[in-house]
Amino acid sequence: MRWRGFRKHGPIAIFIEKPTKKSKERKQRFREFLELAKQETIPREQPVSKEEWTERLCVFYGAKEVPITRSQEWCLKRNIIPNFFPELLPFPVQPPKGAGKRAILDWAEREEKENGAFIDQLQPEKIGLRFHVHQIPEEKKQRYLEEGENLEQDLLVLWEEKTRYMMVTGPGNGKLADELMIWRGVTQEDIDQETPVFFSYVSALRNAGLLKSSEEMEGGEKI
Repeated sequence: MRWRGFRKHGPIAIFIEKPTKKSKERKQRFREFLELAKQETIPREQPVSKEEWTERLCVFYGAKEVPITRSQEWCLKRNIIPNFFPELLPFPVQPPKGAGKRAILDWAEREEKENGAFIDQLQPEKIGLRFHVHQIPEEKKQRYLEEGENLEQDLLVLWEEKTRYMMVTGPGNGKLADELMIWRGVTQEDIDQETPVFFSYVSALRNAGLLKSSEEMEGGEKI
């Protein structure tokens, strides 16, 4: 039994998948895809700075910084701390190795309860986190909209200085997030250590059709 965890804007969602020959092949293809991305990527010398982020959002997109809400701060903390500071949490952020379905579900329940309570109380400034929220203007938002999306919602970029974590919410969030991730790029350290920034960058390249595996170029099954 193999688990896959996913946390986007809050509680973790669990997908449990029984290993099969096909899933093992898919995992191997994904690893090959990551290695291809490493070869094709030209790294930045330094990570994008706060000033570069602000200039990009305010000048290129015409965005304005707006006050962060309590729910936005909670979402950022809930995503950042397990990924970048797991050693601070009272409960493991990964289930026991080799755990079965019941054990994984029990772990997920306790992880949400114990780590969630800890994160609720943690003040971000105590670990050097600085959050920002930028609102994309309506005229810019139109270019990212997907059919059927709620046009009344704001398109927002939530980001943190220290970890470079970024979250885009609202209509058109997928396209804009990929665009920003590709723009900011990755450092050699991101590539070597396969950081969350690197995985986000590779995913954005693939979503935008800028990087394809050999199977995809030959018209085979996507990873």
